[in-house]
Amino acid sequence: MDKLALYGGKPVRERPFPPKALGVSLAGGEELKELADVVEERSPFRHYGLGNPHKVEDFEKSVRESFGCKYALAVSSGSAALYCAMAAINAGPGDEVI
Repeated sequence: MDKLALYGGKPVRERPFPPKALGVSLAGGEELKELADVVEERSPFRHYGLGNPHKVEDFEKSVRESFGCKYALAVSSGSAALYCAMAAINAGPGDEVI
């Protein structure tokens, strides 16, 4: 990346997010079934469990396809997402992130 989009560089996203794409309003019976599958398979983790731990990869692929982006990383919380974001930009002590 040579320049930030703010300064005339290429934007990371070229399409807007789909309307009503985020939030708990999208959760329903299908999501409950997926959750029940994870519990029944005893595979709540990304890479290990008694069953076949593939749900995270499936979810990330679905997000990439839905939002038209190259990468997606599912994490357990907003705090985990912030840690990942800070690591991705190599932010360290004394750095200011706006």
